[in-house]
Amino acid sequence: MKLAVLITSHNRRESTLGCLSRLLPQLGEDARVYLVDDGSHDGTAIAVADLKDKRINVINGNGQLYWAKGMLKAWEAAVAERNDWDAFLWLNDDTELRVDAVDRMLAANDGEKIVVGELENANGEIVYGTRPDGLFTGNCVLVPRKVYERQGMICGDYSHAWADSDYAIQARRAGIEVISAGVVGKTEGHPNRPELTGLTLKERWRSMKDSKGWNLHDLWLYRRRNWGVVAAIASCTHLCLHVLCAGSVRKTLIKCAPWFIMWLGYLAFALWIRRHYDVTASRFQIHGYDYADYSWFLTDWHEILYPRPRHPLWGIMFFPLAVVLGCVKTVSLSCCLFIINAFFAAMMTACVWLVAKVLKCG
Repeated sequence: MKLAVLITSHNRRESTLGCLSRLLPQLGEDARVYLVDDGSHDGTAIAVADLKDKRINVINGNGQLYWAKGMLKAWEAAVAERNDWDAFLWLNDDTELRVDAVDRMLAANDGEKIVVGELENANGEIVYGTRPDGLFTGNCVLVPRKVYERQGMICGDYSHAWADSDYAIQARRAGIEVISAGVVGKTEGHPNRPELTGLTLKERWRSMKDSKGWNLHDLWLYRRRNWGVVAAIASCTHLCLHVLCAGSVRKTLIKCAPWFIMWLGYLAFALWIRRHYDVTASRFQIHGYDYADYSWFLTDWHEILYPRPRHPLWGIMFFPLAVVLGCVKTVSLSCCLFIINAFFAAMMTACVWLVAKVLKCG
């Protein structure tokens, strides 16, 4: 089988050599390895060249490719050399393949499905491979020619993460099935994101621009490509709150979210009342029907629309202040304001129920 193996490496000389030592004996003469050395300064490229294996093609990177762009560069190099490959094998350079790993991947291949190899750690736990949500990690993945012709290469707009999940989502939407070849090797699991504990605000901001950190650009691209702009805005907003805010502040903001939603509903109901309530005539009108007999309960709602400090409902306008006070741990006052909001939210619910009864009677 004409198989193109795609690998990206950066400053992992020993891991790369170990991966190749297990991979090469499993490959036939028609197979080729396209290894992108992304600006390594530990002698990776020289050590690979010393293997003197004609099946290995080393491609130099500039140190800024990372995984996604590196894999795309390897893929482009493979297709540029010849365009009749039967399949493409993604492989991480720190993977310790079993002696029959490639055979198992090829045996599971029927030419129309993506085949994913599961990788376990030293404790025998599966750390990379297929996921319950139908996606997969790109540590060891076989992409048949027919899948490549339908879907193309990996997206090079990503830097490091998300590119494999993006490819999986695009495949699922194209009706391409993903299957598992079982455990084909082992590797050590790596943390997906750096720890935020003890980092300054400046360091947290840098982490959001780091390709291996909490990369905001990649998350935006991933969400926008697959779920649209609204989902991208929501996810990026959540990421900013998670990364930039300290633990206690972030928890306070998360706790405030339901109150904020309640506050928006409160104001929306007030605006709805304002639209249908004739203050001068003291009448409540909807679709041409007058409900003068029930207008007594709307008197106080006029105060919401044009509040004065003496009115008790003025407390609802202090919600933004309550959030700020909660963030700086002024618990007592913020709790009091939350209680006020809860009381008037209950009153709002009762009013909505009453209006519904009125409309039903009318």
